[in-house]
Amino acid sequence: LEEQAAYLSGLAEGEALGAPPSFVEHGRERAEKRHPAQKPAGLCAQLAAWFVNECDTVLDPYAGSGALGWAAFDRGASIVLVDSDREWAEHCAAEAARRCG
Repeated sequence: LEEQAAYLSGLAEGEALGAPPSFVEHGRERAEKRHPAQKPAGLCAQLAAWFVNECDTVLDPYAGSGALGWAAFDRGASIVLVDSDREWAEHCAAEAARRCG
């Protein structure tokens, strides 16, 4: 954690620090991977825990499978999921219907 704290401190001071140290370790969830660029659900949940507050509105203009948006939704945020690929836009719409009735 000291390495991560030092990195964040440098960012706050405006230093150009290169690639960040590993903050979160998550393996690929191959069995559940549907989208070619899908992020692990655990990573999305961790990012949402760090950056999303209840009642926030989160816009994901490259939603794909919607993993990041649904992690934010699970934290009480409103979400707007957009994807230029009709298949993935429909996937997100179907997931919304399933989750929201």
